[in-house]
Amino acid sequence: RPNFGLFKISRSATYWINEDADMCHPDGEDIKYFQFAGALLGKAVFDGHTTGAYLSRALLKHLLRMPFGVSDLRFVDSSLWDMMTFVRSATEEELDSVCLDFSVTKSNAFGSTVSVDLKPQGSDIAVTRKNRTEFMQLRTKYALMNSISTQLCAFLQGFHSVIPKQLLMVFDSRELELLLCGLPTINVEDWKKHTSY
Repeated sequence: RPNFGLFKISRSATYWINEDADMCHPDGEDIKYFQFAGALLGKAVFDGHTTGAYLSRALLKHLLRMPFGVSDLRFVDSSLWDMMTFVRSATEEELDSVCLDFSVTKSNAFGSTVSVDLKPQGSDIAVTRKNRTEFMQLRTKYALMNSISTQLCAFLQGFHSVIPKQLLMVFDSRELELLLCGLPTINVEDWKKHTSY
């Protein structure tokens, strides 16, 4: 349930970790919930049960220990994906006009904002055409890993406490999604054709 605060619905109508889960569940309770959610998901996969919990492609890649990239942002954050698309094709003048630097301004549920540098003295380094690839990589890493690292580690720890990492090496993210959720639609004609009454 998104109102429980552990997960949020991403752009592609899949679940992604809520970076503010610790505010919804103080005193580290969110970590216990994430460990439990990961273990529950692992148990479902282990026992061959589908869950209907469609996880974001980036989260599936984390479960499989696969590398992620800028393109995975489109499954998580539409505004950030749009920004990366702009940065990738922007001219030097367009980049100057938006005043991007190597930092992220994050606001919490209480309205206060914090600036996080993506690299040392990042707020003093402007994004240009020469360094935009580095910016895109660091910004993606922050969005898909660093900003949720505590919650992500707990979720992965719970999942891998049931299913060892090496057992998943044969799958890609689409195959793991199929194991977790099954087919989203059923072909009734195919079902009739292969069913004996």
